[in-house]
Amino acid sequence: AAVSFLGGVIQVAMFALQLGSATFLLTEPVISAMTTGAATHVVTSQVKYLLGMKMPYISGPLGFFYIYAYVFENIKSFRLEALLLSLLSIVVLILVKELNEQFKRKIKVVLPVDLVLIIAASFACYCTNMEITYGLEVVGHIPKGIPPPRAPPMNVLSAVITEAFGVAL
Repeated sequence: AAVSFLGGVIQVAMFALQLGSATFLLTEPVISAMTTGAATHVVTSQVKYLLGMKMPYISGPLGFFYIYAYVFENIKSFRLEALLLSLLSIVVLILVKELNEQFKRKIKVVLPVDLVLIIAASFACYCTNMEITYGLEVVGHIPKGIPPPRAPPMNVLSAVITEAFGVAL
């Protein structure tokens, strides 16, 4: 939450300084590299969930490498059930995306596969009682409504400033 908040503040400051007009200086390979880096960062942040591993929070310089070092050192603790559910979900997302692309002229409405997959996986987890049967963590009770907005604690902002710049960019 603190990273998102600070990232938003940085984006507003960049807008106020009209730094968006400087993007013409960025070449296509630079933009492509930044997109690939962002995608790699997202996958890395989700790897513990994909493998069903319990993992400490790792951040900072070279945190990317420390995360994968931890994963490979503790690879025996991965949960096969979590990996299979993750792989099945990824395959379904890719297949439906490709089908949507091929038939987008014939189909008037694009199937919201992300939403359908979340509902189906939630229902499957509920029906199979994954938390007890397989030992996988589930979200549990989700309170109704939207919590009131509040600023994050200011003492953590210095620890997340580098990540916030990455999010803002």
